Amino acid sequence: MPSLLPLQDAVWRDRRVRFRYDRGVDGETAERTADPLGLVAKGSVWYLVARVDGDVRTYRVSRMLSVFVLDEGFERPIEF
Repeated sequence: MPSLLPLQDAVWRDRRVRFRYDRGVDGETAERTADPLGLVAKGSVWYLVARVDGDVRTYRVSRMLSVFVLDEGFERPIEF
């Protein structure tokens, strides 16, 4: 899973990411810029927990088509 390593790096260094994501609906894709708050494994499936436009969302890592770690940092919410 090639997206996992750059996501781990971004979470560790508090760096924003930009990724392309397969939405799983009729081949639709979406591009997101997100603050990666953490990675969670449920069984053998990895999920990114990220803040996007002020909302906390989850994304299945295996559906990420590309991941770019940005030079831009972010502040992790205290309550997270």
